Amino acid sequence: MTTESTQHPEHPALRVGLVGYGLAGAAFHAPLIATTPGLRLEAVVTASPERREQLRREHPQARAVDTADQLLADPSALDLLVVASPNRSHVPLARAALEAGLPVVVDKPLAATAACC
Repeated sequence: MTTESTQHPEHPALRVGLVGYGLAGAAFHAPLIATTPGLRLEAVVTASPERREQLRREHPQARAVDTADQLLADPSALDLLVVASPNRSHVPLARAALEAGLPVVVDKPLAATAACC
C-alpha cells in the first residue's frame, strides 16, 4: 500500500510512529494510519530485515528504526505513537511514550491485569 492520507495545508498531518510491524502493525495499524486523512505514517519500529523490506514496499515514505528507544530518543519528531508490539511490551512502551510527552494508542490488550499498570 502506498497511499498517503490527504492533508490540508492549514492542518499538517500528524506524524505517527508505529512500534511493531507484525500482523497487527502491518495488516491493521499501518494501512489505517496511511489512509486516514490527517495522519502520516512517519516511522516504524522493526529490526527484521524481511519486515523492513515489506515496509519499504508498502509504505516507502516511512522510515524504519530498530528499537522503540531509538524512536523515542527524539519525541519531537512525532505527534502520536501506536503500540502494536507483543502484549507483554504494551505497558512499558506506553509509559515510555507518555513520559516522552507523546499521546499513545495501544493495541489490545493494554495489560494482563490492572495491578500491573
